[in-house]
Amino acid sequence: TQYLIPTEGYMPVGGAKRDNKIEGSVSKSPEYDLADCLELALVNNPKIKAAYANAASYKSRRGQVISGYTPNIDLGAGISRMKPDVTSGSKTDPYTRYLYGSIGVTQLVYDFGVIQNQWTISKLDHRASIDAIDVTVNDVIFQVKDAYYYLILALQNEIVMKETVEQFERCHRQAVGFYEVGLKPKINVTISEVNLSDARAKLIEAQYEVDKAV
Repeated sequence: TQYLIPTEGYMPVGGAKRDNKIEGSVSKSPEYDLADCLELALVNNPKIKAAYANAASYKSRRGQVISGYTPNIDLGAGISRMKPDVTSGSKTDPYTRYLYGSIGVTQLVYDFGVIQNQWTISKLDHRASIDAIDVTVNDVIFQVKDAYYYLILALQNEIVMKETVEQFERCHRQAVGFYEVGLKPKINVTISEVNLSDARAKLIEAQYEVDKAV
C-alpha cells in the first residue's frame, strides 16, 4: 500500500488534530498510536520537505524554459551633447543637447527545436522529481512502521522478562527455604541461582533493546 500526501500540505490521519502540531518522540510508554507517528513523520521529516522543494525547483525551471517563446521588449533612452562650429562668433551655448529614446520588440520564431527539447527535458525532470516524492514518502512510512513495531515488540519482551525474573526469584526463595529445612539438596539452590542470573541478564538485554528502539 502506498501513502501519498498532497503537494501543498498534508493529510491528517489517526486521532491527531491538524490544529495541534505534534512534537517530541515516542517514549517508553507510547502516547501516540501508529497513525499519529506517521503524521508526525510526514509533516516534519526533512527528507520529504527537501523532495517537495526539489520538485518546486524543477517546476519553476519549466517556466523559465517556456519563457523563451514570449516577446521581448527593449526600451532605451539617452542624452548627448555636440559642440557645433563656433567660428561664426556666436555667444550662445556652445553645446547642442540631443535627447533620444528607442523601443523595440523581438519575438523568437524558430530555433530549430532547441527550446522544445529543453522543455521536454525539464518536463521529464519535473515528473521524476514528483515520483521521487512518492518514493521518499513511502520510504519514511516504512521506516516509521518498522521502528514502531520494533518498539512495541521490545516493550512486550521487557514485560515478559520482568515476569520471568519475578518467577525465578520466587523459585529461588522456595529452593532456599526447602534447603534450609532439609527437604531439598543444595543443588536445587544452585540451579535456581543460575536460572535467576540468566533471567536477569536477559532482562537487561530487553531493556537495552527498548532504549535502542526509543
